[in-house]
Amino acid sequence: MSQHLDDKSPSNKILFQRIFEELASGIHLNVEEQVGENRMVGVALVPAAHSSKETTSAEIPSVASTSDRDGIEQALTLWETLHPDDLINRWREVATEPFIAIGPGWVKEVDEQFIHDWFTSESFRKLLENYQPFNPRRTALSNINIVHIGECLASVTYQAEEETQGRNTVGNGGALMMKTKVGWRIAAISRYDQLKHDGSKEG
Repeated sequence: MSQHLDDKSPSNKILFQRIFEELASGIHLNVEEQVGENRMVGVALVPAAHSSKETTSAEIPSVASTSDRDGIEQALTLWETLHPDDLINRWREVATEPFIAIGPGWVKEVDEQFIHDWFTSESFRKLLENYQPFNPRRTALSNINIVHIGECLASVTYQAEEETQGRNTVGNGGALMMKTKVGWRIAAISRYDQLKHDGSKEG
């Protein structure tokens, strides 16, 4: 809970403290004067968050079923092994339309137009020259961890190691998966790699 610089009246201070004490009794933190635009005075956990978990936990599987796990792993494996020449036409087999791609400092909504523009760009051509993937790509996934978010969503983290004709890479990936009428699809995905030569170098 935070108190803004403009909220200096005694009534506001008392109200903030009263609300905080109700939601976080036993922590014994008080609002004190301090110079600055914003300041943190504590973290309050609303009791409703705990009660809602009790009512929904029975409906949410703690681990993926065998069929769900197989479907999620198949979608991720296909995504990570399809050659770009095939991915440009088959991406809907593994992803929703649109889906979200996330990188260092950027977030993109990916649809048919984005796929076409990116795969036909000069930047992508140069990337392929350096990358030189095999067809199909030689990517091995490991440490796949799946957590359900309701019945039709799941978050997944994994490690990916890829052998190429140019630069071998190893890195971590994460995806939000959605269960659709045609199977599990990637709704959002991110992957960060490092080059793997004599030693790992950031790529």
